[in-house]
Amino acid sequence: MIRKVHIQNFRGFQDMNVEGLQAVNILTGSNGSGKTSFLEALFMCAGSSALANWFKLRTFRQIGNRIQTPADVASYEAIWEDMFFDMDPKRIIEIDAAGDAEDSRRVRIYNEHRTQKTEVLFADSPAISSNNPQIVSEWQKNDSPPIVVRPKINGQGLAIENTVFDLFPIIMFGPHIADPAEDNARRFSQLSREGKLESIERALCDEFPFVEGLSLEFNANGPAVFAKLKDQTTKLPLGVVSDGINKLFSLLLGIASSKDGVVLIDQIEDGFYYKRFESLWRIIYRVTKENNCQLFITSHNKELLQALTPTILGNEGDFTMLHSDRTRGLIQFHAVQGKYFAATIEQGLEIR
Repeated sequence: MIRKVHIQNFRGFQDMNVEGLQAVNILTGSNGSGKTSFLEALFMCAGSSALANWFKLRTFRQIGNRIQTPADVASYEAIWEDMFFDMDPKRIIEIDAAGDAEDSRRVRIYNEHRTQKTEVLFADSPAISSNNPQIVSEWQKNDSPPIVVRPKINGQGLAIENTVFDLFPIIMFGPHIADPAEDNARRFSQLSREGKLESIERALCDEFPFVEGLSLEFNANGPAVFAKLKDQTTKLPLGVVSDGINKLFSLLLGIASSKDGVVLIDQIEDGFYYKRFESLWRIIYRVTKENNCQLFITSHNKELLQALTPTILGNEGDFTMLHSDRTRGLIQFHAVQGKYFAATIEQGLEIR
């Protein structure tokens, strides 16, 4: 489990430290105060494929992930510039997530030609050569030797060659992009084979009694999770039944598939009816504990946070609120432990 995080020169973070992290960490704060960037930092440092993960994050942000072969230094650096604090390619990104026992990981990202003053020479071909500007990531798990990655850019996109891949289990759910049906189908099938599906399927059916059961079926687009509804003979894709039910099941599948890992959820409230908030927390917390998983969740919704109180009470040691604050252009997070978090909610104080 991650206990503390240090982020330097990544996105809006110039230098940020936070400690006291627990199994369930709720990130609150105003727009533009670094909540999503915090999730992204954890996603980036989860494995040696950090630079490939950067383009997945661009998809979550809906800012595009296409790569055009750069023709000069400026266009090469433009591919990566919004990763760096103040969009300054001379900076060195460091993300360090320190945890229990064997749970620590860190990544360092920099433009090699900027930090080492390497001479830059462009070939006649538009393709990038080894003498041209180079982004580098160094990823380290615990005290193991770092894995160094120097990706190349060609006509097909990002190419990473001759690299050892290693990672901690991690899944990120963005607020705007639904988890692909094939990912849900793969996790459904894997958990079914392992005998771990029944508990989360039963939790969903108990919460929504009109759903009698779930199964993996094939349609025109490939495998997908289907629901058998009461008083209907034909099964329907779960996403057709309800976006909210489909999202909850996606979250449960992701958590159950990330045993001893981390799940990142941005704007969890999207798609859920407010009267379901309390039971939503109860189900998610139970599945999280069953799988020894760690959650980092962002939310702006006061009703959702208030609905968390019954789940926190008696389990205060498993919860931390991280409240973000941007002061004079610098972002910091302040950790509030579970017992104070619950008291703040109960007293009706501002916590968003």
